[in-house]
Amino acid sequence: MAKAKILMVDDNPDILELMASRLEGNGYEIITALNGDEAIKKAKSDNPGLVLLDITMPVIDGFEVGRLLKANPGTKSIPIIMVTARSSQKDVSTALIEVGAADYIIKPFRPEELLDKIEKVLKRYKKNVKADRSVDDGANP
Repeated sequence: MAKAKILMVDDNPDILELMASRLEGNGYEIITALNGDEAIKKAKSDNPGLVLLDITMPVIDGFEVGRLLKANPGTKSIPIIMVTARSSQKDVSTALIEVGAADYIIKPFRPEELLDKIEKVLKRYKKNVKADRSVDDGANP
């Protein structure tokens, strides 16, 4: 079974390379962006199943990228996990409540923690999409 396509957005190429290597090794297709402007363009053109989004970036910060993705009809249903060194409760609240992120992970993190959050968010998103479409494919008891 093919795993999701993930758009990773971070202004640090080393972090992108490290995360991409780990996620590709677990079967995910990875697209990367080094800033918010590039992230918005790639989210619209490449239709990822999930966005991993840093907050502190040049051009457009992660909060604004998230808001713009959630405001666009073509990208609003893509779940976002904020992946950032910012750990204040205010930042977490802004991401989850104001931006509409599905989850929040603080750097540094263990690779297993990231993989676990990705799988949980994708599973939750898949259920929400099915519920939204009111589709019963007979797979659910």
